[in-house]
Amino acid sequence: MNLPTTYRPLRGHAQVVVALLVVTGLISCVSILYQLDLRALLDRLAAGRPVGSTEMQTADDRTALIDMLSLVAGACTSIAFVAWFFRAYQNIERLGARDLRIKHGWAIGGWLVPIVNLVRPKQIMNDIWRASDPGLPAGEARGWQHTAVPGLLHWWWAAFLIGGTASNVAGWTIETSATVPAQQSAATLAVFADGGRILAAALAVLVVRAVTSRQEGRAARVPGGGLSTGVMPFAPEPSFNTSKSIPPPTAA
Repeated sequence: MNLPTTYRPLRGHAQVVVALLVVTGLISCVSILYQLDLRALLDRLAAGRPVGSTEMQTADDRTALIDMLSLVAGACTSIAFVAWFFRAYQNIERLGARDLRIKHGWAIGGWLVPIVNLVRPKQIMNDIWRASDPGLPAGEARGWQHTAVPGLLHWWWAAFLIGGTASNVAGWTIETSATVPAQQSAATLAVFADGGRILAAALAVLVVRAVTSRQEGRAARVPGGGLSTGVMPFAPEPSFNTSKSIPPPTAA
């Protein structure tokens, strides 16, 4: 496959991904409220207090609607994120990186293959981060491979895996719960799953913005990177260089 030789901007993709992550986070917030309301109704049933059939039906309908919205938003977010991720991984070669340990196709396939998807996307994200460092010399081709990555990437991946696992467990519990106590447990699990999704989405926003900023900064430094130096980074990283030139002393 012939790849373009210049950097392909990530800013547009990143903005779409961030917007969709915010939407999924908001949907999860609403879902928590609905699950807590459903849990309150179930608690009343467990305590022997009356609950109208209309109340229960309304709560069930609301949770079903929010689950459908969450599914649609999650699918759109996943597609947008993988598109951004794939382009970011392709870009690191265009920005000078060589001897990639993982082929480009894994930037998509790594999310789809069971077991492999627990490790491969994180490995690729690590390499994207390393090779996108604006501080690397413009001609650096291999020295990036063993540099450290920030804790942000580790926390993001942990939240993603935990949130996904919690969502699967909650969904299975909801489908199989046949008694009020089981439904109470399912509602509680759903709240924790939504909380995990919110945390994972928030960390993903930080990762997307940081990686996009790093690639824009590196593209401005690498000759032929394809990015004008007049373009401001997506989310500029703070500079702590306070050195200033000292003027020569003047004659008294």
